Amino acid sequence: MVDDNTDMRDYVTRILSQSPDWEIRTAGNGLEALEAVNQRKPDLILSDVMMPVLDGFGLLKKLKESADTSRIPVVFLSARAGEEATIQGLEKGADDYLVKPFSARELITRVKTQLEITHTRQDNTQLRKAEEELKKFKIISDHAFDAFILMREDGTFAYLNDLTLKRWGYTREEAQRLRVPDVDPIYQEEKFNEVFALAQQLGPIPTFETIHKRKDGTIFPVEVSMGGITLDNKPHLFAVARDITERKVAEETLKKRNELLERTNNDLDNFIYTASHDLKAPISNIEGLLQALLRTLPPESMATERPQRITYLMQESVERFKRTIANLTEVVRLQKEYGAEASLVDLSEVVREVLLDLEPMIQHAGAQVEVNIADCPEIRFSAKNLRSVLYNLLSNGIKYRSPERMLQMQIHCVSTPEYYVLTVRDNGLGLEPGQVDKLFSMFKRFHDHVEGSGIGLYMIKRMVENAGGRIAVESRLGEGATFRVYFRR
Repeated sequence: MVDDNTDMRDYVTRILSQSPDWEIRTAGNGLEALEAVNQRKPDLILSDVMMPVLDGFGLLKKLKESADTSRIPVVFLSARAGEEATIQGLEKGADDYLVKPFSARELITRVKTQLEITHTRQDNTQLRKAEEELKKFKIISDHAFDAFILMREDGTFAYLNDLTLKRWGYTREEAQRLRVPDVDPIYQEEKFNEVFALAQQLGPIPTFETIHKRKDGTIFPVEVSMGGITLDNKPHLFAVARDITERKVAEETLKKRNELLERTNNDLDNFIYTASHDLKAPISNIEGLLQALLRTLPPESMATERPQRITYLMQESVERFKRTIANLTEVVRLQKEYGAEASLVDLSEVVREVLLDLEPMIQHAGAQVEVNIADCPEIRFSAKNLRSVLYNLLSNGIKYRSPERMLQMQIHCVSTPEYYVLTVRDNGLGLEPGQVDKLFSMFKRFHDHVEGSGIGLYMIKRMVENAGGRIAVESRLGEGATFRVYFRR
């Protein structure tokens, strides 16, 4: 209520205060009214026309200039009577014009009317916004890659986007008569009611997989996300269904391939085990016969270089055969240990033991070994396999050292949120870029000047990967190699 007359302000306030739903604030002129409006926007302004500082017309002009206040209804209360005064007030933008003096009943009626008009206008604005949003939603949903489904409590559909109708095979007219049981082949009314009620309480429900049924009776798998929403003061269940037919086909194909691969691996393991087992006896017999032959031959027959060379080669062949059988047996053992339970292993103790075992080789090579593993006191892994990993990497570093410089090796370990990363670095011969990718292949060797089977790196890679870790290598020819072993925490 804006008026420079205190008695008029009190009179209007007294009349309007009879309604418990109305809160009345007052101002003595247009400027005070603007300050009050900026603090808290009212639903209606009653204003005198003739006032000091800023009159009613000035107040109205200022309100209309701002988008924030332009829609606030204004009723002029003025002593200027007559049609001309009323028309002038309305032309200036006032919503109504009440001539002083006026009755309490007339004032209350005019105020109620303006408030109802305001509320209706607000409702219409919200309705238009809702209609615009719904229009946008329908445009978006009809171009979506998933089915949008809006269900009522009785199992009927309030909305289905175009993709839903296409997948189910129904026209929009036919869909008006559809219910959830028509498209859900495993529908249970009690379960639907339970989920519907739960969605209203919790909102989003965890994603799950189910099946939908088409008009022709065929079914297809879907992944569904849903939640409860309220529209027009009524509960609804909104669902987004994704067709996962291709994913299921891919999963089934992968499952069959894995089963085939597992059978092939088992067959290969059985073959290797059988072959290595069945070859042990014959090779032992050959070795025994060779030794018996050497004992029975007269000494003079072995005096020349040729028979010595032949018997040496025969013995070497037997030893290589025995090593191959042992390596194949070890491969089978690793395969059978897949997923074996690990334990916390003291890394420093394992490093100490391995370096002690390799001490003669380290001394002979004149190598320097730097150890910094304080960041990894314990590693969850098989103790026996951890020893094999370290022994293999360090012994390879010694075997494949460069003759041009003193061998230097580092053993470092750092802790990351997901892994303990053990690094073994040397300044040895190194590898060419094309050789690095083949380094962990079975029986693969790139340097023939030292003895080896080509199976060690393959085996430690299997050990680490079987425990959920991985191993990586960086190497440059003539500079050495760096192996990083990632152990899961």
